[in-house]
Amino acid sequence: MSLADSPGGTVLMRRAVGSAYYAIFHALASEGASLLVGQEAAAAQTATWLCVYRALDHGAARRALADRSWLAMTTEPNRTLAERFVEMQAMRHLADYDPTAAFSVDQIADRIDLAEMAVERWLATPAEERQGFCVQLLFRNRAQAA
Repeated sequence: MSLADSPGGTVLMRRAVGSAYYAIFHALASEGASLLVGQEAAAAQTATWLCVYRALDHGAARRALADRSWLAMTTEPNRTLAERFVEMQAMRHLADYDPTAAFSVDQIADRIDLAEMAVERWLATPAEERQGFCVQLLFRNRAQAA
């Protein structure tokens, strides 16, 4: 029996949803580490680079990227990537934890395309803008939390 033929018949579809989310997550973790520590460190994967890479937390990132006040002040590529991240994380949670959730091939392909375009557009923005986005993800704004 293959995974595709397993009970529910959607294991591979669910895995595709998870893979799309993790592609965004790891792109952000890698870019954040490279922008905050340096590209040279990324090549060597130094302990400092890895520490920043691993600092990206799923829940904290979702909360940061759902911050409406920050979204209102940032650029369109940042907003779009934030929306795709939050959307794909929610889909991944459904895929992983809701056995009744169903996804069509077209729905998954559409979301993957949207996520890929958002990451590509974001990577085309100036490094300083991407760095600010990564800081938003990695560091809690104590002024907003008060």
